[in-house]
Amino acid sequence: QHRQIGDAGGDRGRLAQTLEWATEIGDRTMTATVLLNRGESALLAGEAGTVISLAQAVQRDKAAAVGPRAHGADLEARGHALAGDSAAVDRCLGQAAELATGLEGHDDKHPWLYWMSRADMQCKRGISLGFLASDPRYYGLAVAELEAGYAALPADQRSTPWGAEYPAYLAVAHQRAGDVGQACAMALAAARVVQRTGPSLAQRLAQQVHADLQARYPSDPRVAELADALA
Repeated sequence: QHRQIGDAGGDRGRLAQTLEWATEIGDRTMTATVLLNRGESALLAGEAGTVISLAQAVQRDKAAAVGPRAHGADLEARGHALAGDSAAVDRCLGQAAELATGLEGHDDKHPWLYWMSRADMQCKRGISLGFLASDPRYYGLAVAELEAGYAALPADQRSTPWGAEYPAYLAVAHQRAGDVGQACAMALAAARVVQRTGPSLAQRLAQQVHADLQARYPSDPRVAELADALA
């Protein structure tokens, strides 16, 4: 919740406490989950090196459940995308896809991983590819993966604050590729969920998309419509 509303300090504090408890009870999967979340926070801060090192630490522990390790490979891909290393992105996404084949249904041993599914992994893959969406080769792949993965999520997950991140990241991919219409449409879709669920990362992503589009296309009526929805 702290990360959703942009409270980096609160997020770090909660994760530090959780890591301490996970270490005390020797829960390797919870430890991996905490490291994964710390990596997600570093990603939002644009700290590519920290993202990569934490993601690699998650993947190294074979005693952890497959879900965090699959997401760790995807997170590493995003770190490399931030660093501009597309070859490393492709390699890590291949590893993530291989690990994701081991994802099954509900994990009774680790109930907090309920959201780690093949559909969610497909969305995550689309987000990673979207970091490189200024390159047409990656843009089409990012959109296809995000659209298919999001459509495959259960309806109750699509209407959550974290589920709304996926249309928001679609908007980011369209914005990076220069498609104003689709960027606005997807940011509006995220905004509709935000109106029901409250402040979230999806809201901040949609606002970032609008700020970029406003700077580049100040007279476009679709950009003005998006501003009204986000107000």
